[in-house]
Amino acid sequence: MKILAIPTKRVSVGDILFDILASSLPATLEEGTIVCISSKIISLCEGRVKKISDVQKKDDLIIEESDYYLPRSYTPGSYVMHTIRDGILMSSAGIDASNSGEYYVLLPNDSYSSAKEIYLWLKKRYALSSVGVVITDSRSMAFRRGVVGISVGYYGFSALNEYRGTSDLFGRKMKISRANVVDSLASASVLAMGEGNESTPIALISEFDKVNFDIQEPLSDFHVPYNEDIQAPFFLHAPWKKGGKK
Repeated sequence: MKILAIPTKRVSVGDILFDILASSLPATLEEGTIVCISSKIISLCEGRVKKISDVQKKDDLIIEESDYYLPRSYTPGSYVMHTIRDGILMSSAGIDASNSGEYYVLLPNDSYSSAKEIYLWLKKRYALSSVGVVITDSRSMAFRRGVVGISVGYYGFSALNEYRGTSDLFGRKMKISRANVVDSLASASVLAMGEGNESTPIALISEFDKVNFDIQEPLSDFHVPYNEDIQAPFFLHAPWKKGGKK
């Protein structure tokens, strides 16, 4: 696997995403490249921002942007609000004020639609038959310090690699194992992009043969219903409240 972080100009609210991609990406892309893009620059281009000076209470904005939330009082030290947004457990509904000047940056309205648009643009511009797009964000993990990358949207390849029905090293049939390809790629790319002032919000992943490229609509078998998740006992009995996202 090769991962190449791509520098861009400083992205501002209202910039044209495809102009940024055209001026930043190399002249050619290899077949089978995965283009990983920070959700922040997509949100800036889509105008998914709120001026910090216009927001009286950040918690109200978090509630508006979340599917479900826990009041801040449930977090040790009241440091963050725990939220569920688009089927992902994250802090503060993904709202971020780092590297964004006077704005809070919200997550894209529909990261999957954004990923599909970028995928179609890449296929046309580079005449590729196999290409993938991952929209990335960062999140913390339980009982671990620091953040890791996660996908908030993708297109062009299967999110999962199926191992069920195959044999392990000892010939036993595997019953439940599937590899989460898309979040693994997101985590690797975010590490290469960095979390500070690197100005490299795009990463290209190539020479990786464990991606099944296709054009099926995503999500068909990726997100797990809340009441079926093996971690449901840790979450479903918490006092979640309905947020404002429809």
